[in-house]
Amino acid sequence: MALEHVETLADESHVEAESFRTDLAAVTTDSAAWGGDRAVYEVGEDRLSAYPPAWHEALGGTASLPEVVRYLLDESDYRPVDAGAGDGVPEDDLLDVAAAVAGFTREAAKAALEDCRADGRLVEDVDQHPEANVYLPRSEHERDASPE
Repeated sequence: MALEHVETLADESHVEAESFRTDLAAVTTDSAAWGGDRAVYEVGEDRLSAYPPAWHEALGGTASLPEVVRYLLDESDYRPVDAGAGDGVPEDDLLDVAAAVAGFTREAAKAALEDCRADGRLVEDVDQHPEANVYLPRSEHERDASPE
């Protein structure tokens, strides 16, 4: 576990290092499978992630938000904790995974999502929906969205 990060966090905040270390150890797993939004995964030497190592391997560096959505819905065991109606990926989850795993910045992921929505590569619930889901279009075509 990244002990230097725990010490830095304790030094810079009101977090008690030993308590945090114990709590973090309790939710950290070396599992390759999605364990929900409360799990923390070991993804390398002194490296932790909110997402399983398999996701990092499959999506690391991808430039395609449709690929991220397709992977989450069809190839991973991901199930959203809080989602609107339907089987899509909540927008916030998509942006988080794109930023943490696929190499996007959150801003670039948001811009790419808007581009994908505009040209039909991704479909999203009504924008005002507080927990909008993102879906692949019914035609399931293969065009990509670049993070640039």
